Amino acid sequence: FEDQNITIGQVRNMIQEQDFTKVYEDSFFERKPTWKSINYTGFGFSNKLLSGTIGSKMSLGDIELDQVVEELVNIVEQSETSLTSLTESTTAWLGLVGRQKKGFPAISTAVSNLVIQLIDSRQLSAITVGRKIFAMCWFFCSDYLSDRLVMQESTIFQDLEKVTQSITSRFKPEDVIELCRMRPDGGSAYPLVDSFTGWLAGLAVRSRQIETENFYFWSMAERKIPALSSMAERLTEDQNKYHRLKIDSEKRAYIHLLAWAGKYELAGDVITEMIRTSLSNQKLVQQSIGWSNQAMTAYFKARAMDKIHNLLDLLSNSYQDKITNQFFQAKLDLISSVRPTSLFDLEWQSADLANYQSDQSIIVLQNPINQSAFEIAQHLNNIGIGYHLVESALFSDLTDLPVKGKFVILGNGYIGRHGDLIDDYLNTKTKTIKNRRFTWQEFQVEHRELVWIRGGWEQATLEGVRNWLLSEDCQKFLDS
Repeated sequence: FEDQNITIGQVRNMIQEQDFTKVYEDSFFERKPTWKSINYTGFGFSNKLLSGTIGSKMSLGDIELDQVVEELVNIVEQSETSLTSLTESTTAWLGLVGRQKKGFPAISTAVSNLVIQLIDSRQLSAITVGRKIFAMCWFFCSDYLSDRLVMQESTIFQDLEKVTQSITSRFKPEDVIELCRMRPDGGSAYPLVDSFTGWLAGLAVRSRQIETENFYFWSMAERKIPALSSMAERLTEDQNKYHRLKIDSEKRAYIHLLAWAGKYELAGDVITEMIRTSLSNQKLVQQSIGWSNQAMTAYFKARAMDKIHNLLDLLSNSYQDKITNQFFQAKLDLISSVRPTSLFDLEWQSADLANYQSDQSIIVLQNPINQSAFEIAQHLNNIGIGYHLVESALFSDLTDLPVKGKFVILGNGYIGRHGDLIDDYLNTKTKTIKNRRFTWQEFQVEHRELVWIRGGWEQATLEGVRNWLLSEDCQKFLDS
């Protein structure tokens, strides 16, 4: 093609003739996260549609991008109303977004219209269409949006929300059970509430598409996204659906919906009920620590201060180890005396950084504080080193931390917060220990020595913490 002029129509014909948007079904049981109830549509983002056709012989710069978009919109609008056509159209749209690193409102509008036609024609339910499209969007985000500078492009969020809205607006109350369903291994069985929405919220925050507020506490960002909040408001009108959920992980997914719907006090009440139940089962007692942060977030949003007091009173007397009880007792004392006006206020005062001494204590940061942080605190306490358990959502940059000292950062943080804080400070000299399930990295920021321990999910992070505590790296870090 190098010596030939080529029209956009010919490009379209080549795409069709070469079948570069061919859709094939392939089981993906080995890929994480695995939505085991479905087949994954292999849509080959590596081809990125046009680059798969033209390859290195011709760049998109040689063709007017506006013409490419116009032709793709025409193709989508003229396609038959079927799941295969929708999948091919979604492939083309996401492929172009991935290549150009920006959204294409005309294409996402055409895809959204195709979604609506497919659902409203009753060929397929919204839950079936959503399973396919949300899985595609999740893997697209995972593969192509790891660069946070790309995530700041607002048109990508706008594209994804538009298509999301076209599906979520068609969900029915009876779809709640399927949306909240979890796999036996604890992962989401449906790629929305516990999966893709994390990417959507992250995009909303990083591209400043929602009001400026501290969103790095549980479910605050999602509440500001109409495609999620309006869906949740409709789907949580009938509270009887909650009682049909059998396992805690499914109930937690439903609680997400309550928070997105702005039903914060009810969300807090349901979480508190789960906490009370878990405290009577030693196998579940540690889960209550993570749930407590969600309950307090919900109650603060509902301004239910008496319920926060009652919850902290319960938690401060419920654990076998003194460190965990003392952590909640300190919060209870603050609630009773100072009466902070927000969760941010409470966490800042709980951090007690005014009394931090870099030669005597280590700061442990997590979002939210859970079992991993308590196990490090217990280890430090056993060897006579002080500690401060600090909510990492309090900081917008690592240079906001005390100017000197040692810091251990745990997990990825809510909607990937820790990557935002840390990535700019990592380099080729950063010491990295990798395992299939977890990683820890040592680095410095001016006079601060830091370790970042994380896994793909909460349990993997806890496993990483336990391995790090037994390692020579830990001993050297504490002794230096």
